[in-house]
Amino acid sequence: MNDQGCQGKMLYDATGLVLAGGKSSRIGTDKALLKLNNMTLLEYSLGKLKGLFKEVMVSVDIKGKYNIDNSREVIDVYPDCGPLGGIHAGIKNAQYEWVFVTACDMPLWEDSLVVELMKRRNGYDAVVPVINNKTEPLFALYNKTCLPLVENNLNKRKYKVSDLYTELNVNYINAGELPDNGLISPSAFININTSTDYNIVLKGFLEEDKI
Repeated sequence: MNDQGCQGKMLYDATGLVLAGGKSSRIGTDKALLKLNNMTLLEYSLGKLKGLFKEVMVSVDIKGKYNIDNSREVIDVYPDCGPLGGIHAGIKNAQYEWVFVTACDMPLWEDSLVVELMKRRNGYDAVVPVINNKTEPLFALYNKTCLPLVENNLNKRKYKVSDLYTELNVNYINAGELPDNGLISPSAFININTSTDYNIVLKGFLEEDKI
């Protein structure tokens, strides 16, 4: 496929992965099942990815955790290893060379930002946004070339995703380098870890007329 992405109503020959295997311990309820309008956070993220990628998967810690229709479930090979375990399961099981990773508790991203990341993937192992000097490893592209290093770090109990980057060829995309800074709203990378975060996300939806 060319790089028109969803704008041309075509889908990328790549995989979209939603990480949904966390324990949600800080908020006290399963974050993936929190509602935005009439959809759960997981359904919302999967719906966005289905508009971008030919294959969409959800990473879970327990088989049959959500039973989402028309979405492939991948189970952690390395349990209780945080997001890196989910990324590993996604890359290992993906049909395509590139895997776009997002977390189910980060729902306010725009499709156009993913398109910009996809445009910048050639020749790299990973493409990672940098917002306010902070990398966003759970909203990033990973090539299957990353798999041996991911497995190596998991075996060494090095679970921080960004620890991979020193040994990968990473294209860091600073927000200021994008052609339209409007691609990144102030709330685009909010993670829902607490009820306060959830209320902020709901407020963002209302302000941006998304519900």
